[in-house]
Formats: sequence, C-alpha cells, structure tokens
Amino acid sequence: MIATLISSPISVSIPRLGYYLGQNNREAYDNLVYKGARLFAFLIAPISLGLFITGNYAVLLYGGGAYMGAATVTAIFGIRSITWSIETLFANQIIFIHGYERSLTLYYFACGLLNLAFKFLLLNMHFSSPEIYILTTWLSEGVLIALEIYFIKRHGLIKLKPVIGSFLRYGLIAAGFIPISIVVNALSPVRMTHLNLAVLVNLAILMTLCGIYYLAALWLLKDPVLTGMVEAVGNKLRRRG
Repeated sequence: MIATLISSPISVSIPRLGYYLGQNNREAYDNLVYKGARLFAFLIAPISLGLFITGNYAVLLYGGGAYMGAATVTAIFGIRSITWSIETLFANQIIFIHGYERSLTLYYFACGLLNLAFKFLLLNMHFSSPEIYILTTWLSEGVLIALEIYFIKRHGLIKLKPVIGSFLRYGLIAAGFIPISIVVNALSPVRMTHLNLAVLVNLAILMTLCGIYYLAALWLLKDPVLTGMVEAVGNKLRRRG
C-alpha cells in the first residue's frame, strides 16, 4: 500500500510522457523518465529496506505477539517492493506509453501462468511455508522484469542504464540499514513477544539512526534529489519570510 501511494506522483507524469512522445521530443521524454526513476528509487529504497529490518516490529505493532510468525514474510515483502517498483516503471512509463500494451499483457499472462505452475508444484510437493510461495512469486516477477528489459532493448525504447543505476544507487545506500539494525539489536536486545516500552524505544532508535544515516550519506554524495528538495524548501521559506 505504501509503495502504491509513493508511485502515485510518478503515475501522473504519464500524460506528459505521452505528450513528449507525440511531439517526438525524445530528450524531454528520456529526462522525465530518468527523473521519475530517481525520485521513485529515492523514496522506495529506504522504505523497502526499512521494512526488511523492522518486519518483526511491524508485525508486533499491527497484530501483537501471536502473529510474530509473519515477521519473515513481512521482511521479504519489504525487499520485494523494490522489484515491484522497477517493474511498475518499466511497464507504465516505458512499454505501455509506447503503445505496446498487447505485448505487456502477454508477458503478464505468461508470468502469471509461471507463478501458478510454481504454486501447483509446491502444493504437490507438500510445501506449506509461506516464505517459499512468496519467493516463487518473486522469481516469476524476476522473469517478467527480464522479459521487459529484453523488450525495451530490442525496440530501442530508452536506455535503461540510468534507470537501473538509480535503483542500485539508492538500494545500496539503504542497505546500510542492515548493519545498523544488527548493532542496535546486539547492544539493546528486546524480547519480541509483546508490545512494551523497550520495543518502542528500540524501534525509535533504529528508525532515527537509519534516517540520519540515509540523509547524511546522500548529502555527502551531493545527491541531486535531496539537494533539489532542500533548495525547494529553502526557496519557499525565503519567499514566506
């Protein structure tokens, strides 16, 4: 749901992308796609990795200790949000906008059948772990992304290196949340059986440290998305002053 909400501002750029293509303004189209990819990756990477390291906290807050078995599933869904975001951008802003919706539908249908075959196979092999079923869905999505990359390159729709590079950049930076989580949980271990003050304090510390680290890393790297946001806020404050 969070990933869908974040993708909404990206989706509203589709009419403008269509306008640029209609005007045969490839440079403006490419720049808008790359800008959207940077913003999408900037937002989704810390949320995905954040959910990955706080999956047990999220389950405890939402359902209580009785549902702690779902912590691993929640963490996997956190990481899966990144691949979902990449596929969404490829499908909506590149393939669909170029008028290849039939090819896109065919890919969805084929990978849906592949996912269904995986589930059928797992059921017949008597697997009951939800993690395995999610991983096979993830694998099917990986095949879908590979097919979309092949299609985009084959038809020369856009150069994908800047798009993939944006997700790799922010994903690798956000991966720093993992060692932070390990250190926090080692220095201040808590029992994840029921919600209490110690759990909330640990969660607050973890979120604060990860937030500071992410923003500091991007600031040191002079990230264009972060610096653009800071400049926009600064300009608004100066106009109000």
